[in-house]
Amino acid sequence: YDVQKRAKACLDNLISKHGGETLAVVTHRAVLKPLIAACLNIASPYFWKIHLDTASYSLLSYKKGGIF
Repeated sequence: YDVQKRAKACLDNLISKHGGETLAVVTHRAVLKPLIAACLNIASPYFWKIHLDTASYSLLSYKKGGIF
């Protein structure tokens, strides 16, 4: 999915520029679900099954080596 590729590329860019910093990324569920799936290596058609409440927040913690 194009949105997944673009969101992951954006996140990778943020990590490369701001590694070790705390960042806030604000977006919609339609972007966040595929992004979380990409970080967790969940196959594309299954990311829509990830449940996110409206007006909620999600916390991702990045470790060196690309591990979330």
